[in-house]
Amino acid sequence: MSTSLSFINLLQAMDISHPRALFFLLRDIDNVLEFFAKLGTKNLPSTTELFNEITGLNMNPEKNLLVQVEHFEKDNRNVQLRCDKANPADMELRLYDAEVAETHYDPAEPYN
Repeated sequence: MSTSLSFINLLQAMDISHPRALFFLLRDIDNVLEFFAKLGTKNLPSTTELFNEITGLNMNPEKNLLVQVEHFEKDNRNVQLRCDKANPADMELRLYDAEVAETHYDPAEPYN
């Protein structure tokens, strides 16, 4: 019985709220599939099949996936901008939470 171990770098994990998260996921899927294809792994899914399974989205396998992802991100970014304009306090809280998550520093801590 032959066993092998594969390592995948998770240090580049990204929060799903990042505006380019789907683009980076697509790039990672391409890299992972390329890696296993080079090993000769059989019956690999297509990039679109794996992307759809991971995200729960329904991208058309007959169309360019990158273009579809770019359009999806752009459309959703516009939705977020409309929400931000309608709810500025929610936007400020979201930006504050993102800053704390990124810097691991809470600027409000000295005041608590």
